[in-house]
Amino acid sequence: YWIGYNLLKSFVYEMEWPHLSVFPRMTICEIYIREVGTIHPYLIQCVLRINLFNEIIFIIIWHWLLFLIVINFFDFLFRLVEFLF
Repeated sequence: YWIGYNLLKSFVYEMEWPHLSVFPRMTICEIYIREVGTIHPYLIQCVLRINLFNEIIFIIIWHWLLFLIVINFFDFLFRLVEFLF
């Protein structure tokens, strides 16, 4: 629930961008390289670029929804005061 807050805090205090387990940035990939008559399997570390973009989009949407919650709360209070008085 506090992913957006933690990322904003790390940005303000100039800390390293925390790793989110929801969007892994790196994984192990298995590739096969074919040489004359044989296939050699290798395990390498891969960067998942699309998850970098997904993480940014998720954070933007998280902050947008938080903004909408705050606006709706104040609008509700305004309407309640208007209704009562």
